[in-house]
Amino acid sequence: VPPPMNPLFMVFWLYLVFLYANALERAWGSFRFTVYYLVGSLATAAVGFFPSPEPVPNAYLNASLFLAFTALFPDMELLLFFILPVKVKVLGYLTWVWLAWDFWAMGPTARLAIAAAILSYLVLLGPALRERAMLRWQVFLNRRRWKN
Repeated sequence: VPPPMNPLFMVFWLYLVFLYANALERAWGSFRFTVYYLVGSLATAAVGFFPSPEPVPNAYLNASLFLAFTALFPDMELLLFFILPVKVKVLGYLTWVWLAWDFWAMGPTARLAIAAAILSYLVLLGPALRERAMLRWQVFLNRRRWKN
């Protein structure tokens, strides 16, 4: 269930979800994309079994989908307010800040929902992100070695 919002914003939000979900499915294939979303959905549903007075939001699951999109296509540009071109990686950084803020400021249910959403992100993208970090570290060491 999408978060409650103005119907006009709902159309734009659903279009963006369709845009980056479709791009991820083309990049990964149907099976891997389905596994990604299924792991996040099952983890978010599992959070719903914990007794809590607050509902479990699924906005964090869609945010993890967007973060996966930003990891694969960081240089794609979106027009903010149909005028300002903004790279997706900048919006990804802002999404990470939003998730960190909500993790710090919200209750335990939201914290578990954020952890569930990040779980699917780390399951599929963790090895690739680790490999990229190791490669950057090796480049840093090589540059330092050649500089001296």
